[in-house]
Amino acid sequence: MKNLILFVWGLVLIGFTSCNSNDKEPTTNCLTEKAVSKLLIGNEGNFNWGIGTLSLYDSVSQATVNDVFACQNGEPAGNVVHSLYQYEDEIFVVVNNSRKVEVLNNETLKRKRTITNLNSPRHIINVGNKLFISDLYNNRISVLGSSATHVERQIPVYGWVEKLFPFSNNKLLAIRTFRMGVSVFALSVILSINAENEVVTDSLLVPNAITDTHLEGNYLLISTTDYNSTANDSLLIMDITTNKIITRASLSGTKGRVRRITYSAQTKSIYYVKYDVHKIGWDAENPTIIGESSILLAKQQGQEFYSLACFNNQANTLYIADAKNYTSNGELLIYNLNQGKVIKEIPTGIIPSSLLWIK
Repeated sequence: MKNLILFVWGLVLIGFTSCNSNDKEPTTNCLTEKAVSKLLIGNEGNFNWGIGTLSLYDSVSQATVNDVFACQNGEPAGNVVHSLYQYEDEIFVVVNNSRKVEVLNNETLKRKRTITNLNSPRHIINVGNKLFISDLYNNRISVLGSSATHVERQIPVYGWVEKLFPFSNNKLLAIRTFRMGVSVFALSVILSINAENEVVTDSLLVPNAITDTHLEGNYLLISTTDYNSTANDSLLIMDITTNKIITRASLSGTKGRVRRITYSAQTKSIYYVKYDVHKIGWDAENPTIIGESSILLAKQQGQEFYSLACFNNQANTLYIADAKNYTSNGELLIYNLNQGKVIKEIPTGIIPSSLLWIK
């Protein structure tokens, strides 16, 4: 009888231990091979009440795995997957409304740790072996410690800080927009920050609101808008070595405002979303000359172009995110710049936004 009781208790303990193990480490695996060399798509999810997701696209097999974060980690990513970033072998998933950054293994996309107690994080970058996180409401840029597990220090900055860019090994640029009231923007500022001593060293005032930015070599491409007028948005080219605007042009398009801009060295052109997808000639080797803009891809009924990106390893390809009606699943359009047409449509989650080619 004693042996029988011990045997029963052994089974109970084994079962209990197994349950705890499964709670901490999901046994599911949606990936048949490593995530490296594949395109990671961050889907925002419905703002405030929806759940953000990740999709993974393999350009070789042309297969797509949707909701890969939940499958690999046993729970959803959180509300508003705002941006993606890779540093060494870690993928940082910035989840805005959930006030956190999920850190994933770049091969398995399984969680390594979670950075919490943030306010409203937007973007994260590495400069000088430090990780910096911008914020919508905090009036500060957070600095992570060497272990990249929690915020150790903060850099005071007044206003909404959006994107961050590395500039050399010890400097970063911070894109800051002053917010006046709910929807009226007065002006913006580009801050130069010394990453070593974490001090703002210089600033450049930019009229109107910055809607997006893209760093190409020593040049920052800036789209701006005046929300209180019907004037076209503007494209500014900033030389980050001198902290000066060297040229500007009008970004045509009668509907909407510029949402996202990117650059292709292959075609020597800037692409931007403003209702339609537009193209404007510009060469980083001759940066003061900007060409005329034209429509590359006109929006059709049921489409809502939301973001776009070019990648060096896909020289002739423009990726265009279509959010459709913002409540159902979207698509990622693969546009061949040589052929001048969409060659593939990839199913995604709700509001595909951020794109990262995993290394």
